[in-house]
Parts: sequence; C-alpha cells; structure tokens
Amino acid sequence: MIRPGKNLIAVRVYRWTDATYIEDQDMWWLSGIFRDVYCYTTPLTHIRDVFTQANLIDDLNHAKFAIKIEVSGPVNDPTTVIASLLTPSGETISTVETAVTKEGRAESTIDITKPRLWTAET
Repeated sequence: MIRPGKNLIAVRVYRWTDATYIEDQDMWWLSGIFRDVYCYTTPLTHIRDVFTQANLIDDLNHAKFAIKIEVSGPVNDPTTVIASLLTPSGETISTVETAVTKEGRAESTIDITKPRLWTAET
C-alpha cells in the first residue's frame, strides 16, 4: 500500500524465463527492465477478474451470456456488482445486479434474443 511519505518499491527481474528465447530471437539476451512499468493502486475491495462467455443456442437466434466476477478484498454483506451488456453503438441490451459471495465471487447469465453474429465482413 502506498502512503504519503517514504515508500519502498522492490522489483524482481528474472534473467531467464520460458519466454526468453521467444522474445529475444536475435540473441541479444539482456537482463533488466526494458518495458514501461506502471504503479497503480486499487481500493481495498475491488474487482480483480472478469470472465465472460457467450454460448449460442442451437437455432442461433438466442444466446446465453455468462459472466463471472472475482472480487479481491473483504466482502461485507450485502455487496453486489452491476454488469451491463452494451451494443457496439453504446445502447444497453441488459443490466444485471448480482450478489457477491463471502468468497468474493459473483456469477450471472444474460439471455440474448437475436444476437448479432460475428463474421469476417462485419
């Protein structure tokens, strides 16, 4: 946690990883930090991960959109998350409010009628 005053930031740099040979195919194996590094902070309780999956029903005119959310930090009763599914133009298709369990998980499903299917042309 970053606080006003003096803080300590420690970085561990691995010289050799399984991606070393993929990233440095030109054989210039340099150790150190060669990319941007960002420091950020989150509230004590925050959304840590979101997993979504769209499953089409057999007739392709209906779909179930599943969302799983993982919350990190202490969860007090009642804690809920609100998720909205939007069209590419920003219109709201559906909004769901789901309770977060004590373990920090929330799951919900949205039923979609006539989903716009992906093609290479659109």
